[in-house]
Amino acid sequence: MSEENSVKAAEKKTRIKLTGPWLYLVNAAVFIAVCGIIIAVDQITKNVIYKNVFYGSSIVLIPGLLEISHVHNTGAAWGILNTHTGLLSAVTLIACSLLCFLYFEGRKKLFKASLLLVIGGAIGNLIDRISRGFVIDFIKVWIFKYEFPNFNVADSCITIGCILMIIAVIASGKTKEDTLFRKNSLLGRFFEKDRGKAKDKDKSAQKSVDNVSLEETAPPDEAGSEEAEGEKDSDTSAEDDGDD
Repeated sequence: MSEENSVKAAEKKTRIKLTGPWLYLVNAAVFIAVCGIIIAVDQITKNVIYKNVFYGSSIVLIPGLLEISHVHNTGAAWGILNTHTGLLSAVTLIACSLLCFLYFEGRKKLFKASLLLVIGGAIGNLIDRISRGFVIDFIKVWIFKYEFPNFNVADSCITIGCILMIIAVIASGKTKEDTLFRKNSLLGRFFEKDRGKAKDKDKSAQKSVDNVSLEETAPPDEAGSEEAEGEKDSDTSAEDDGDD
């Protein structure tokens, strides 16, 4: 048992804890690598479809399940806001900026991975909107005979990223150390301060409840006791007079 503890202690000492500029450099390198791969795969597949598959045509891969179908989407998912490409581009830029901030503030690996998927996919579609004025969608699937709207690699990354983000948020916060953001980060300090206020509020409420309980169970005061004893003595004297 002691040997296992010593081995664990040695492993703990050999772990490199990145802080300060080094942490940001590593996060930036991972950010560029992962988002770069997502964007590259997304743009390559779109260009291949754009050049080799006629617009509006389809190639059946698995009958009733999967097709390659070349369509253009000027809006968002399901063709929402299809006449507001500029607005969608502006919203995407703002959303990506916010998600980048969350990524560099983040602590949990699953949460940060989900952000990278969403950011990479969003940038991939943004490149299409800016360069072409529309997004190339080419994957068509049927789910239980329901024809799902055409999508692309970027859309897949965004969907998977959102699902992982929900899982990461639900799984976090069970303990004080299990948080989405680093303790020394801006958001980490903010949520830690907010958590402290909530704890103080709970303690104050519990203290009020305890005080009420003590008041309800407290014995009668001395004045009441003396009055009760006085009444008892009067009754005793009256009984003695009656006996006499």
